[in-house]
Amino acid sequence: MIPTVGFTMRKITKGNVTIKIWDIGGQP
Repeated sequence: MIPTVGFTMRKITKGNVTIKIWDIGGQP
């Protein structure tokens, strides 16, 4: 998984499930 810099919360859609991943070290 590649951490996104600048985005605190990233929404990934897997099938019908929406997973919210909080990136640590990104901009608040």
